[in-house]
Amino acid sequence: CRRIMGEDTPDKVDGKELFRELLRWFPGANYEDYYKNGVWQVELLEIDKELIEAHRKEAGAEDPVPIEEVKMPTIPVHRPAAFPGGALLATAGGPEVKLWDLASAGRLLHSLPEAHSKVVTAVSLDADASVLLTASFDGLAKVYRAASLEHLWTFRLPGPATCAAWRPDGNAFVVGLDDGQWQLRQWKPSAGGGDNPA
Repeated sequence: CRRIMGEDTPDKVDGKELFRELLRWFPGANYEDYYKNGVWQVELLEIDKELIEAHRKEAGAEDPVPIEEVKMPTIPVHRPAAFPGGALLATAGGPEVKLWDLASAGRLLHSLPEAHSKVVTAVSLDADASVLLTASFDGLAKVYRAASLEHLWTFRLPGPATCAAWRPDGNAFVVGLDDGQWQLRQWKPSAGGGDNPA
């Protein structure tokens, strides 16, 4: 517990590599416990790694696998979706989706703290920036009215989603799943002016 004892630690610590080291000692570790809102919780990783390592050594557990053999899970990359003209920006962090007004010094316009039950892995605007698509490890893709984040539709997927994007014509979107499969979903405006999935 160097940090607790007041000893210095390097200024720049790679959270991903710390998590890989933790997985050596505790293969059941879940990255979602240490990767919050797109940021590694470095201090928590350091403490847990040291505690588990010390406990395993004290208990006489066998040596962990070499670091080169540790398989890392797919960690979602949180990429924002910029509106045409750059005045508005949709972001995701953890299960939350936010809409920012960059023209007003980055003022938060709307927030959906529980847009999904697990990490949002993608936010994507259609071609005319009228609807926003989100996808998540919770196995759902959701469509919102972009300007207000009003929920329009939820699509159940066969597994956790890792990425999503609209087709350029806005009539369909694709979602990539963590098992390597893809789901294509049609989206057609209804005659009454509302939007309906096909």
